[in-house]
Amino acid sequence: MKKLMCALLLSLCLVSVSIAQETIDISDTNDETKEVLETNEKMNALGISAGFPGFAFDYSRKISENFSAKIRYNFFKIENYNVGEIDISGNAVTALVSGESSTLDVLMEILPFKSSSFKLVGGLGIINKMKFDILMEYDESVTFGDVVLTKEDYGNLNIGFSWEKVAPYIGFGFGRAVPKGKLGIGIEAGYYYSQTPKITLDATKLLAPTVTQEEKVQQTFKTWQFIPLFQLRLAYAL
Repeated sequence: MKKLMCALLLSLCLVSVSIAQETIDISDTNDETKEVLETNEKMNALGISAGFPGFAFDYSRKISENFSAKIRYNFFKIENYNVGEIDISGNAVTALVSGESSTLDVLMEILPFKSSSFKLVGGLGIINKMKFDILMEYDESVTFGDVVLTKEDYGNLNIGFSWEKVAPYIGFGFGRAVPKGKLGIGIEAGYYYSQTPKITLDATKLLAPTVTQEEKVQQTFKTWQFIPLFQLRLAYAL
């Protein structure tokens, strides 16, 4: 029994010496080594963002001091938002905007300057849904000579825009994907380069479009291939 007690005491002493030695080794490290150790502890981050078009959640993984990978999910939804009156040929028109979007971004962030949080961002956006509708109708009666047409006579016009498939993304901003501290803030602006949006015209009564008008609308919005993004981000390092 005494031999067993002595063996246990000896083991405890050896463990205590080992822990003390490790503590001394860490305390004796210089500031540069401490900074490296602290940095290695923060390799991941979760972020939330708000801006245009809507809100986003993301997960980031630090690869090196200059590179980070990020997966971001953006979502947005609005229904019948009244943008107010629009003047069309001297007539007041009410416009209601509805929209819904959801995209999954696979991104790479680059910090080109060691002492700055300025970043370049590039990657791909997988567009699950991106659709906007503008519903327009006349507010008042319109007179043409002796003929008076009410807004019920005119009907209404709905223009729909939708984008699909995969779109390359490029942007820039400030703020690290994985902050040095527990919390970090950032800002980012960029563009998706998508295909020409699919445009639909749905109108009633006198506003019902002709084939020629539909073709003109398609040509007018043919260059709407750039989808902007602007976000403010709050990140939490793990």
